[in-house]
Amino acid sequence: MDAKHPQWEKLLRKYNAVFAEACDRILNKSDIFSGLSIENHEQALLNAVYNSVQGWQQQPMDDAPDSPTGDEIIGQIDSPDLAMDFLRYAAEVCDHDLPDIIKIRFSAFGQPLIDRLTAAVMAADFSKTNDQSDETAAEALIIAVYLKLLGDWQVSACVDDILTKFRAAGEPDDLIADAV
Repeated sequence: MDAKHPQWEKLLRKYNAVFAEACDRILNKSDIFSGLSIENHEQALLNAVYNSVQGWQQQPMDDAPDSPTGDEIIGQIDSPDLAMDFLRYAAEVCDHDLPDIIKIRFSAFGQPLIDRLTAAVMAADFSKTNDQSDETAAEALIIAVYLKLLGDWQVSACVDDILTKFRAAGEPDDLIADAV
């Protein structure tokens, strides 16, 4: 468990569990993919799962009587700097994309958080490397999460700079390429 922010770990592990349970439940429905071409199956599943997990953060994060809800934990992240710390951590712990509630709540930090995300993205190396260390993979994953978040928020001011950097990378990292 993260020694600095144990509640963050509870929050993200709970989200992973809720997300996985929703996937299993929805996949067991025989009609989820009826009438869809094979190319649309993944998106249909994701849409159904995202709809199914809405509100997960309103529940206590464990069975302890004083267990905080996800909303309470998220509410303690009260600055752009703390949001950046959380996003770095979430990039490594989340099994899938960031929870929608995080994207929505963190958008309230506005330009100060956008500036931090953009600065981190622009300082990163987009190139694929032969160094397959855990640290290199983690950094690529973190930058991919930042890129996706900027895209989800439709931040257009940095698009040209990001695309220029992406093209200059030669052979970009796969995670970063998918996020761009």
